[in-house]
Amino acid sequence: NDFNKHISIGFTPTLTTWNVDVIELLKKFQEVNLGMSVECFHSVNDYVRYPSNINKVTDTMHKWIDVANKQGWLIQIRTTPTILTIRHLVTVFEFAYNNNISVESCNFLDHPRYMRPTVLPASYRAEVIESIDTWLKDKTQSNSTVINTRDPNQAKLQVVQDAQSYLNYLKNQPDEIVKILKKKGFPDSTIEKMMEKMKTWGIAFIIGATLGMILEKEIIVREIQKDCSVLLAFRINDLPYTCKPYLTK
Repeated sequence: NDFNKHISIGFTPTLTTWNVDVIELLKKFQEVNLGMSVECFHSVNDYVRYPSNINKVTDTMHKWIDVANKQGWLIQIRTTPTILTIRHLVTVFEFAYNNNISVESCNFLDHPRYMRPTVLPASYRAEVIESIDTWLKDKTQSNSTVINTRDPNQAKLQVVQDAQSYLNYLKNQPDEIVKILKKKGFPDSTIEKMMEKMKTWGIAFIIGATLGMILEKEIIVREIQKDCSVLLAFRINDLPYTCKPYLTK
């Protein structure tokens, strides 16, 4: 009846709870593949994973890492970068690299289209590109591709590989917001003025909501109003993005 000793089990916790009974149960299996899900190590994660708290999430992740290392489990960080989290993606790479854990982002987000990182105008992408490029400068890189992304011996190279793939993606993909606005009939002069007025990172969420209504006909502004107090997570120069217009309606 010891079937569990011949079974490999894999799962992905959101790092919002810690259950000792579950840990003890997992120890009974032959092998565990653990994928720890987080979007970034920044308060923005609190919004996209509401009502999580990044400090508690980080503490829980360290607990999982400690148990996994003692039990010989295979571990990864799993993330899905979007327009809301791409600015802080480098925090995932940094944490993973320092803890010798690979990062599995599976693929570049395609749907919903308004959440793609490439919805960000090129000028806003430049800041993300610079942060990833700077992070990569002192990292060892390889010309060969890491195939087994769960191999702990290849973890650091795999993280670098994933960071490089996002760097190339952000550098080479077209500016989708300009393309969409042109398709909707906005003249170049109007688009140029709109781009000039986008001075804060908080506006990125509004861009996504607007494109959501254009592309998917989903009224996301209602969600902005409902969760507006949480939008304070979006900051530039440590100043909160204001939700006052929505909160007073």
